[in-house]
Amino acid sequence: MQTSSPGDADASIARRSPDTAIWELFHSAICTGNPDRQKLSRIAAICNLDSIKPKQIISEFERWVEHYRIMSSPGIDHILVLVKFNIFRALMSNARDLGIPNKSCMDDDALSPYSDPSHNPRCIRPLPAALQPTDLQREICHHPWVDTIPIPGLRDNLLLAAGSYDDLKLCADLVGVHGESTDRNGMIVWGDPWDPASWEVTEAFATDWGWAIRGCDRLCQSTNYWRKRRGERPLKFERLLSQGAGTTDNSERIDGRDNLPLG
Repeated sequence: MQTSSPGDADASIARRSPDTAIWELFHSAICTGNPDRQKLSRIAAICNLDSIKPKQIISEFERWVEHYRIMSSPGIDHILVLVKFNIFRALMSNARDLGIPNKSCMDDDALSPYSDPSHNPRCIRPLPAALQPTDLQREICHHPWVDTIPIPGLRDNLLLAAGSYDDLKLCADLVGVHGESTDRNGMIVWGDPWDPASWEVTEAFATDWGWAIRGCDRLCQSTNYWRKRRGERPLKFERLLSQGAGTTDNSERIDGRDNLPLG
């Protein structure tokens, strides 16, 4: 991911549209093939402020959309920006619940508190079952962003395949910020970020990273539940997960291991 320092461009955004600054900043962070990690870190800090509420974020989003409508600016799919923002915010919300600082989620060298014996994570509330650490999370050193995914089977799949995939690309693809795709290409969150039933995987993500969701039956079920609500055909996960794309040398170890609750 590309890193840049705060500059005049960001200050100009804030001055030009104070009611839409967070959306301008988020869009500028994800609109290229290399998401700007420092901007995303600043957005995460804003979202985690106690003073900012979901209704306020939505109001700012509506004003941002209206601003571009008046300016007749083409080339922005605002709904896709909202979907990507929502998944990013969900992961950051889970990180806060887990007691993981924003900086640790963006730092390449950060270590999960579960695999760091010198750090005792201080969760801000009792953790739901889906965010409780698995045995592998306590045994295998890993980056803390893995802990923020409320799907235990997916987390274990990632840990079993550690070192065999590009974790930065996977993280960007999960949020859907890798490139300027005009389609939904990551994951989607429809409800509480800690609830696996709120999560949906897109066909593009399932095709590219099938090994990562192999055995995650609850995720497949919730995906097709949300697709049905939109009047879309269910994904045929048997076919998607049997394709060769995105497999790893650990596929035999990963296949069918989601006996964990709520995975």
